[in-house]
Amino acid sequence: MNDDDGPKIADTFYEYLFKDCSPDSDSPRLPNLRKAAEALQLAVTKLRREPGMTFQRWVPFVHYGL
Repeated sequence: MNDDDGPKIADTFYEYLFKDCSPDSDSPRLPNLRKAAEALQLAVTKLRREPGMTFQRWVPFVHYGL
């Protein structure tokens, strides 16, 4: 993994998972972890759109699980 790509993937991934969260409200809304694959797909798609992005840089990011 390229050192520059990990933080970009993490930022987009967690931003998506936590976008509708409100942990401090009276009725807390926590992240929907079932959307992890969707969040990763969004993050990888965003990374792939960067100028000069190569296959070798985005291909390591895969989702294993539900």
